[in-house]
Amino acid sequence: MLRRQATDQERQAIWETLLRHSNRGVLAYGEIAQAAEEFGFHRSAVSRMWKRGSAALGTGVAADVNSHKHERGRKKVDRVSIWLFVSIQSVQSRTTSRTIQDIIQEVEHAWEIMTAETLNKTFLTLQLVMKEIMNYEGRNDYKWLTFTTIS
Repeated sequence: MLRRQATDQERQAIWETLLRHSNRGVLAYGEIAQAAEEFGFHRSAVSRMWKRGSAALGTGVAADVNSHKHERGRKKVDRVSIWLFVSIQSVQSRTTSRTIQDIIQEVEHAWEIMTAETLNKTFLTLQLVMKEIMNYEGRNDYKWLTFTTIS
């Protein structure tokens, strides 16, 4: 029975089994094939797990045989919250707030000087971004829209 993916617990169990059967980090002939048959994985997959663990032991670090597939690809960024933070920062004045009262006054001042047109554009843009996120079912591969592309 051959499977495609091993869980982290299975990887650790395979590594510990091979480590018990090794003599100072060297496996006898056929140990990898025997472990592969015992755990139901392909011999080359078990061999890769052994090599990854052995390489870590050679550097004096605890062996990490866990899957690293979750570390691949583009890292997810919450663009909406970053956009909101940047828009709030651009509205606030650049003075240094030393107390909570100063912060409250700065926010109140920012709301006072904000025009209705700017607020309207800001919330329309946010609405368009949220609509695109829903159209793409939460994925982050949507195109950024501007008012010129919509009109």
